[in-house]
Amino acid sequence: MSLKENVFHRSPYLVQNIAITLFNSYQYKIRHGGDYKKFRKYYKKAKRLEKELKKRKLSFFKYVQKNSIWYRDYDFKNLSKADILEKKDIVNNLDKIKTLDEKRGLINLTSGSTGASMKTVFTKADMQERFAIVDHFKSKHGFNIGKKTAWFSGKNLINEDHIKKRVCSHYDFYNKIRFYSTFHINKENFDIYWDSLNKFQPEFIVGFPSSVFEICKIADSHNLKLNHEVRVFFTTSETVLPQHREVISRVLGCKLVDQYASSEGAPFILECENGNI
Repeated sequence: MSLKENVFHRSPYLVQNIAITLFNSYQYKIRHGGDYKKFRKYYKKAKRLEKELKKRKLSFFKYVQKNSIWYRDYDFKNLSKADILEKKDIVNNLDKIKTLDEKRGLINLTSGSTGASMKTVFTKADMQERFAIVDHFKSKHGFNIGKKTAWFSGKNLINEDHIKKRVCSHYDFYNKIRFYSTFHINKENFDIYWDSLNKFQPEFIVGFPSSVFEICKIADSHNLKLNHEVRVFFTTSETVLPQHREVISRVLGCKLVDQYASSEGAPFILECENGNI
C-alpha cells in the first residue's frame, strides 16, 4: 500500500468521502472542460462520418509520424503489412511510442482488467473527446451526469475495517456516484452490498459485469429483487456473457447495455441501439 493509500484509509470515513468527491470533481472539470462541449455537439449532429473519419485518419497518421520515434519510419499507406501493436510493446516502449512529454500531457493508468496496468499519456483534447463519445452514447439511454449511479470497478477504496462496519462503498455526494469495492463481494458480505444498493436506489449502474453478476446470482438464489428499478446497467472492462444478461436483467429489472470504454485510449466498443456490438 502506498503512503497516499495508507493516509486515505486511516482518515475518518467522512473525510474519505470528501476527498473522493473533490478528486472526482477535479477529474470531471478536466474531462468536461475545454473542447468537451464542442465534441458533444459534433457527435450529436453526426450521422454518417465516413468522409470525416478519412480526413481525421490522415491527419492523425501525419501527426504520429512527425512526433513518435516508434512510428517515424512506418508506411501508413500499407497498414496491412505493419506489425500489430501489442500491449507489451506499449508497456516496454512508451518513451518511443508517445507523441508528447508527460509533463505536457495527462498521465493515465488502466485498471489492469486484462493483466498488468498500463500507462498512457493523453492531451487534454484527447481526454475530452473520449468522454464526449462515452457521454453521448450513455445519453441515448437516458443517462446524464448527476443521475444517481452505483459504480463497480477495481479501485482499492475499502478495507476489512469498513466491511466490519457494514460499509462497502464510498460516496461522491456532489456527482451522486457511489463507488463500490469489487474486492469484497462474496456470500459472507452479500447482505452488506444488497442493503446498500436498496438504500441508495441508483438509477444507473456502471462497472464490471462479473462483479454485478456475483451479487445478482446470490440474490437470485434467495429469490430477491431490488426494491426499486434500475434503468440501465452499463458494463465495462469485461466480456458480457449470456448468463450475465439473463440474471442481471431479471434481478435488477433493468436493461443491460454493453460497452468497452477503454481507458488506454484504444477505439471504444459500443452496443448499437438494436443491442448488437
